[in-house]
Amino acid sequence: MILLVLGGNGFIGAHVMDALLADGYTVRASGRKPSFKYIHLEQTKYYFGEFSDTHKLSEALNGGDVVIHLISTTVRSTSNLGPVVDVQNNLINTLHLLQLMVSCKIPRIIYVSSGGAVYGSPQYYQCRRIICWPC
Repeated sequence: MILLVLGGNGFIGAHVMDALLADGYTVRASGRKPSFKYIHLEQTKYYFGEFSDTHKLSEALNGGDVVIHLISTTVRSTSNLGPVVDVQNNLINTLHLLQLMVSCKIPRIIYVSSGGAVYGSPQYYQCRRIICWPC
């Protein structure tokens, strides 16, 4: 199983990658730029670029099985000041991601929110360590 961690160089992403690699998964990472503090060069294929770069994103998705989406440019204190930019950077880019996932035949996405952007109780989940797969 090949997992693509979007935001793999961030604080949360690096720890998710640590757990996935420890469990023996094949992991790819996508991030804006290299961060040598969190980089797993020996075990991971990295794709660097902006979330809006659909060509680079398509390259990273090719042949993958699951996407773990950790990217967000939303800061609760400033998102209302620039709602168009917020929607463009997060929602529109995520819609492009979903379209690419369909074209690459990747059926699963794990969307992680640490800033209160997702509300409500999940309708279903089955947890295995830190990863929750749809039934």
